[in-house]
Amino acid sequence: MTSTTTKTTHSYRFQVLRYVPNLVSGEYFNIGLLLYDTENHLIDARFAEDFRRLRCHPLAELDYLEALRNEFEEKRLLGEGFSEYVRGLGEHLSGGLEMTDARAFWGGDAEGEIERLRQSFLVTPSRQEVHGEDAGALPGTRRALRRQMQQAFERYHLIGAGLDSQVSVPYAGPRLRFTFDYSYRPNGAAHYIQALALRNNINDASKLCFVFERLRAQAEASPELTAVLDDSFPDDARELLESSAIVTRPASQLDELAFSIRGELGM
Repeated sequence: MTSTTTKTTHSYRFQVLRYVPNLVSGEYFNIGLLLYDTENHLIDARFAEDFRRLRCHPLAELDYLEALRNEFEEKRLLGEGFSEYVRGLGEHLSGGLEMTDARAFWGGDAEGEIERLRQSFLVTPSRQEVHGEDAGALPGTRRALRRQMQQAFERYHLIGAGLDSQVSVPYAGPRLRFTFDYSYRPNGAAHYIQALALRNNINDASKLCFVFERLRAQAEASPELTAVLDDSFPDDARELLESSAIVTRPASQLDELAFSIRGELGM
């Protein structure tokens, strides 16, 4: 008789928010994702980071989608009233939006499942994933900047040697979480690293300040946060970050940042 190890599983439901630029043709694009428990309580949600697939569509209203994404992310980060906001969004769909029927599935921890669903439904495959080549992402995007960060940290053998990627952290109670690009703990206190690109720079900077200020307020040991910025990042957005005690580093200094992390980790 063979014994097996049973992994804890949970029952979830999810819905996908779609954008339909042409109601006649019915062509749609996935732009949002909602994860619920079995009692229909909203656990977490995500919105598409970019609309690259829509940029060539003649009927796509990109300004509307970007405004919707900013509103969605602002409500999600605030936390209070977000479930009601999502419920209202589903009940009063407009502007070419539609919601799929809820689908049930069994999965592991909610954090891992929302990330798996995000990758499956919202992430546009890069050229590297499609063609098997190391094709760069579009300049000015977080995807391109994260790729630069990954390459620098791999050169200095940091990933998996004290530097962790995609770290989800509660910033205002257990249900409100933010995912940082990287994290490490040189002396017990958490150090986070987040890439901020040119696109949506002031909105992304404001959200990061909001999250970090609440994270510092609840942490026993004061955390540190470094924002890696595109070299052309606007001064007003950079100054906003620094006013919230966030250290800023231009992308051209990634090697220096990686070297300093090695020193902090005693490598």
